[in-house]
Amino acid sequence: MSTPKPTIVCSSVDAASMNIMSHILEMDEWEKQSIEPIYEDIANVYESGKFLLVEVSIHHIFQDGLDDKLGHLGFIPSCFIFASKHKSDDGRKLLTAHFTGNPSEAKFGGYPGKLSIAYSSALKPLLMQLQSFSAGMDYDVSMESTHHGPTDLQIPSIYAEIGSGPAQWDDKGAADVLARSILTFDTRKLPIALGFGGGHYAARQSEIVLNNNVTFGHNIPSYQLEFVDESLFSRAVDKSGADFVYMDRKALSSSDQEYLHDLARKNDLLVLRESDIQQIGNVPWDIFKNILVRSRGIEPTTPPLFTDVLRKELENSSPDVVPDPVELVIDERLVHYTWKSNPDRFLDMLQGYPLVYLQRDNGTYRGSFLLFEKKDAEDLQTQIIDECIKILKEHYEIEYIREDNLLYLTFRKFNPIKAESIGVPGGPLFGKLARGIPVEVDGNIIHPDMVHETITKDLVLKNMIR
Repeated sequence: MSTPKPTIVCSSVDAASMNIMSHILEMDEWEKQSIEPIYEDIANVYESGKFLLVEVSIHHIFQDGLDDKLGHLGFIPSCFIFASKHKSDDGRKLLTAHFTGNPSEAKFGGYPGKLSIAYSSALKPLLMQLQSFSAGMDYDVSMESTHHGPTDLQIPSIYAEIGSGPAQWDDKGAADVLARSILTFDTRKLPIALGFGGGHYAARQSEIVLNNNVTFGHNIPSYQLEFVDESLFSRAVDKSGADFVYMDRKALSSSDQEYLHDLARKNDLLVLRESDIQQIGNVPWDIFKNILVRSRGIEPTTPPLFTDVLRKELENSSPDVVPDPVELVIDERLVHYTWKSNPDRFLDMLQGYPLVYLQRDNGTYRGSFLLFEKKDAEDLQTQIIDECIKILKEHYEIEYIREDNLLYLTFRKFNPIKAESIGVPGGPLFGKLARGIPVEVDGNIIHPDMVHETITKDLVLKNMIR
């Protein structure tokens, strides 16, 4: 009995598959195996140091139970990579990858309502290799939504395809790209999304997987959504190994979105927006999830923003126990005045601390920050307040009484009533005076000091740690 190996499956009735197979056989040292003629559809088996290569005489989509058949022949596939053609009428030059399953009827192999085990850890690495090796070849790279068979397999599987017509299926350059990609990609443990919405080519999901540190399991397109009930949703979660749900909102009605949110809640899964996914980076999923849950309790509509220092601390860490984040609250008025005074310097200042900060939809910032070390929270709070005051001193006269948490901000402000009282007409002249520029009215020079007033704001700072 052989050891478990990734198994590439090629079909002799598929031109692209045979093209890919010929390149694969040239790229490694393969030994043709002697097999008993038990199964008519298994034509040849080859073995290299790392892979099995199986040639079947019927189309891949009808290979339900192939893992069991190979087991009876003495081979143990650890996963399947089906090398295949992709067919469509649009004639696109396309390299794709996808998982198999039938949310509804089974017109092209597999069983109705069944999904295969998605080789989720392979999708992003395989697509990235396809993109890299095809650079300059005028081929698009895309994931596809879940479709066709086989579905009755007990190991993970993925399709890798050349599309979309005979010219591409016979393209030796494209076959070389597929062969090299299949033989060289390395699986990665990444957060796994269960996708919903979009069309056959899942355009938004493709962009996300190619540009972020996540991968996808099954993706159910918009036109199959009517067949998604609680049972199918749960099976898709299980077969994908899903960590969260992503939905292409532009491709779904509000009622469909609400329905999917409800199913996600029943399966204890978060629904992530693209803006959330963009923030994951190399932060371990369990830590990011904890932060996201806590941040949504404070600011539910925008993603948590990690400072450079915190991201560097968390990247590639794998804590045995995922700590609960601590909320550090700094008076929101202090945060707002500081940000308004000098937005760039305010954000640069935050980047120097190991924390998560939160932004509203309107672009303003919350006074709540998240961090992991409660013992550091009080010192960090003091440091941030002091840095905010330094920034404010460039724009205000400041008096800060630390023991009373009392801050006085004194500043000069344009008073339009004063300006009118000395004959300044409204409009552009008001704007100049407000900006500190003298103006002339009826031969008289009006200086900004003449129409400004001194204002002092006293703020009792409400800071806390919770």
